[in-house]
Amino acid sequence: MMTSAQHVLTIRDSELAQRQHCFRGPVAVRMDARRQGVSMSIRFLIIYTSLFVVMALIVLFVAAPLWDLRLDTEKGEQIQLIQIGIPIFISYLSSAVTYATVGKEFPEPQGERGRILRTVTFGSFAIFIVGFSVSTVMFYKTGHGTLPNALDYRQYTNVITILLGLLAGTTSAVSTYIFATKADATQPPPGDPTKVDPANPIAGG
Repeated sequence: MMTSAQHVLTIRDSELAQRQHCFRGPVAVRMDARRQGVSMSIRFLIIYTSLFVVMALIVLFVAAPLWDLRLDTEKGEQIQLIQIGIPIFISYLSSAVTYATVGKEFPEPQGERGRILRTVTFGSFAIFIVGFSVSTVMFYKTGHGTLPNALDYRQYTNVITILLGLLAGTTSAVSTYIFATKADATQPPPGDPTKVDPANPIAGG
């Protein structure tokens, strides 16, 4: 039979287990929230950067006379530059809206696969922004005679096209993958072990 001392110890162990369970609850919630924030970082990186670039291009080229950027407004050069630069970023935002409205939610890949996609996305945007900024400064100085024949309008548009080609070959592929709208919500992306196939639980383990 259980002695009174053993009974007291059993009660204390039960109370301790309950306290530990209550403590782990909020911690687990916070950890899950952090994991979800990390898993969504690539998507929001693409969304925020695309919004920023679209706004910057519109302000820069539409208000070109304010910055004394030498563009031939009669030929519509500022409109041509907007037509060259904006569509790819609009396509990213369109993919995000489609994913959020009609797509099935699935987690972004974690581990090495997630780091690769995150690095490629961030690096490609960084290269575009830096390259675009440098080429715009050179085009500005060429128009003002500070750097004669350094970068004329035709060369400037070619540089922008090349930078956009880099995004098309890297970030566009990432955007298509993480904003997929036909993915089965019960299936994780390839290489993501965080979810188990209900029809084949052994394979998921």
